[in-house]
Amino acid sequence: MLRERLEKVAKLLIMLVLCAMVMRRFFAMASEIHSGGSPVAAGYYYLEAIAFLFVIGILFVLFYLPGISRGAVDFLILPQRFRKRPAPLVGQVNALIKQCKYDEALTRLDQLIEESPQVPFLWFLRFDILHKYLKLPEDALQTAEHYLSQEKRESSEFNVQLVLRYAELLRDLGRFDSAESLLDSEMQLHRREYTKLERKMLANMKNSIENSRNGVAPSVSCYHPLNR
Repeated sequence: MLRERLEKVAKLLIMLVLCAMVMRRFFAMASEIHSGGSPVAAGYYYLEAIAFLFVIGILFVLFYLPGISRGAVDFLILPQRFRKRPAPLVGQVNALIKQCKYDEALTRLDQLIEESPQVPFLWFLRFDILHKYLKLPEDALQTAEHYLSQEKRESSEFNVQLVLRYAELLRDLGRFDSAESLLDSEMQLHRREYTKLERKMLANMKNSIENSRNGVAPSVSCYHPLNR
């Protein structure tokens, strides 16, 4: 939490310093023009101001619009499939699940998580095995909590899916306050990490929780889980 606040303050200070430098160049340019100074100097200040504005624009996107910056890098510079390490192979885990060998699948999955703890899909799959197949809701909740408590998360569509599954399980267990607190925390601390559609899915889940609290049956279409 403290680290995230310090990062936000540092980003804000960088932006303010750059804005001050832009204003200083514009004032210097205006001074040259009104005092009848050198047009070359005025042009130089103008170009410097434009360059700083360009830098401010780039940093603004990087700092506050990570979705756009990731997409730009992916499209223009280096596609995501080449930037990231390949996801761990889960074919053996899936095969064990199809054979109904859930304990063995969980053991193999834990080995993969130990090797690659930053991969969201592995935690999502672990939650699924514990909840859907082994019928261990408390263990499934602990799995989600362990991953979601990490300060840095790898960008993935499975982040929102794990949050939704976790909130849904809390809702079904009647822990409405915990479920709403989770969703509020995600929207406050990780809002910029989610796409517009994902934020809408989180909002829909929160509405579903409120409806359940009031005795209204939750809608099946309150969110769109991945069919994987």
